[in-house]
Amino acid sequence: MKPKNLILLLLIIVFAVAVYFALFREIKREVDEVSTSISGIVEAAPGLGSQNVNIVRTDRLVLLLVDPQTKQIMALKTESPFSTPQNFRIGKINARIGENLTGSYHLVAITDKDGEIFNVTPGEAYGRIENPVPMGSEGVNLEFTQAFKGGIYNDGTLSPAAQADPRPPAAGPRTQGPSAGPLMGGGGGDPAKMIQGTIVVADELKDRISPRDHLYIMLFDPDGTRPVSIKKIPHIYLPFNFSIGIPSEGQPSSSGKYLLRVLTDKDNSPFNSVEGEVVGRSSEPIALGTSNLVFTLDQPYVK
Repeated sequence: MKPKNLILLLLIIVFAVAVYFALFREIKREVDEVSTSISGIVEAAPGLGSQNVNIVRTDRLVLLLVDPQTKQIMALKTESPFSTPQNFRIGKINARIGENLTGSYHLVAITDKDGEIFNVTPGEAYGRIENPVPMGSEGVNLEFTQAFKGGIYNDGTLSPAAQADPRPPAAGPRTQGPSAGPLMGGGGGDPAKMIQGTIVVADELKDRISPRDHLYIMLFDPDGTRPVSIKKIPHIYLPFNFSIGIPSEGQPSSSGKYLLRVLTDKDNSPFNSVEGEVVGRSSEPIALGTSNLVFTLDQPYVK
């Protein structure tokens, strides 16, 4: 065989091998994604409009995976714009940092009109599959069946989530609205049951912050890996005055102290990091009742 033909043959072989491995990796990725997620279609049940529910394209679809035992949110995903029926997928990529989703979870859907998931706004809808759904399930049919009343299980027992004015302040740090929602805010407004202060960002990371980013404030039990309280601020204007406590139904830590984590979110998936997001983590647990805390976002957020 001529050298020229031999070189051409080798190039064809190399190309074929490269294509094979690329296809193999893609197939494996798709198989892994299916096995660690739940997918299907979400739609509105007939007659939902009679419950004063109004689903419009500007609504945001919020999907939650909830542990049926602990009632904690294990994964969160939002999609916008939204119209029914619509295909969905939620899974490991939307889970909290370090969480390996296995077993079955309650699948919850909420429509959001005001940028604050657990704030009840007229016209919002709620849907949940009654029985826990196993990871790896496909073709799941999830229906909006009720008007949203508040709470993970739509029982209305928890107060509306924190709201924040999306407009920048005239001067000084921006201040949040009231706290709440499942795992949201907490403390009941009692300063002795809350951590309060101001969130700032390190100078070298300021160019990563956009007013379109969301801000998530979380408390962790020092002996656990899951947040016991989460507060979301729809738009970021730093510095930002904050307060956060644990929900009334939450289990207090034995020490009364918590690790504080604050991060920015650009893709509506706070447990998945993307380029440009930043985070701050307390090096030591902070006691409830702490005030005038200056908390710095000082690291790129990398999951």
